[in-house]
Amino acid sequence: MDPDLTTGKCSQEAAAEMPAADRETLLRVFTDNLAAGMVYQIDSGTDGKQRILSYLSPAVEGLHGLTVAEVKRNPLLLYEQVIEEDRLLLAEREDRAFAALAPLDIEVRVRLPSGDIRWRHFKSAPRTLPDRRVVWDGIELDVTKRKHAELALRESEEKLKQKNAALKEILAQIEAERMETRKLVTANIESFAKPIIEKMRLNARPRDRKYLNMLELGLQNIISQFGIRINGPHALSARESEICNMIRSGLSTKEIAQMLAISLRTVDTFRNRIRRKLGIARKDVNLYAHLQALAGGPAFLGGPTLAPSSDLPDRPPRKRRPPP
Repeated sequence: MDPDLTTGKCSQEAAAEMPAADRETLLRVFTDNLAAGMVYQIDSGTDGKQRILSYLSPAVEGLHGLTVAEVKRNPLLLYEQVIEEDRLLLAEREDRAFAALAPLDIEVRVRLPSGDIRWRHFKSAPRTLPDRRVVWDGIELDVTKRKHAELALRESEEKLKQKNAALKEILAQIEAERMETRKLVTANIESFAKPIIEKMRLNARPRDRKYLNMLELGLQNIISQFGIRINGPHALSARESEICNMIRSGLSTKEIAQMLAISLRTVDTFRNRIRRKLGIARKDVNLYAHLQALAGGPAFLGGPTLAPSSDLPDRPPRKRRPPP
């Protein structure tokens, strides 16, 4: 094929110079080989009510089960295939397009002689002839596969919405059960465990009081959000969480080392690692005070004040010089 046929003015000049028979052959080859579609021209007269098919490609037989001759004799055979629900919509759109002399673009369903229902996309543009008749140059495409895919997608989205709604209900139920369990655990700790700890604290030695403080702190963590705040966003290890609880309960580095049977240096390493994970490694922030702030209050309810500000467990004790 001449390359001039593919560009602008040259293509028009080449087509004009082409013999009429060749132009007709070229058009027939194009329309006959249009995949899943056909080309047509309708003469709607001067009032838009007439239906005369000036041209119809042979593909109509594959698309509608009708021959070109049958449709030309009675164009309403095509309109009658449009299912009744869509037929009114098609007529309304045709009237609107004719009134505005605007292109028609619509998708409707047709029922074939075999009983199958297919989706068709009709697109045509109007031209007014010198005698004021309006002709429509159009194309019809079978879009059944696309419409079925769209329907399947909508159904899938609807099923997903239903699953999400069910999941939300399940999560809400789990949360309600969790809150109920927390209430029961809290009630048992408050009414049974804490009174016993308070009685034991009255006659306990200072060292034992710290152990009782740790016990009460552990119980408090069970019913509070402290463990979540520490372990959730910061990803502390089990040992780091354990040392956090000890620091928060007021134990010094030496006491932590003794209880865990590790060296003072190891405890300091854990302290530095905890400070780094909590984002206070390079800040002048006391670790004990920071842990208390994360917990939202004292380490345990009803207990004595932990670690006076002059001797916070995050700071090593000052070495005093021996008297001369």
